[in-house]
Amino acid sequence: MALTLLSLSFVAFLLLGVPVAFAIGLSCLATFAFEGLPFETAIQMMVSEKTGADSKCLLSSYDG
Repeated sequence: MALTLLSLSFVAFLLLGVPVAFAIGLSCLATFAFEGLPFETAIQMMVSEKTGADSKCLLSSYDG
């Protein structure tokens, strides 16, 4: 059920003209709210060193 909500909300945000990055974030937050998970967990996952946006794996694939 969570995957369905995530997918449908992502497509809905895209159809509304929301930029992709914001659509991903808003869809994740909507799914967290639906599942009853704490938002603090989502924030911690976004900023953690091993899985967040500051990941070395993401930086190593940068070619610029």
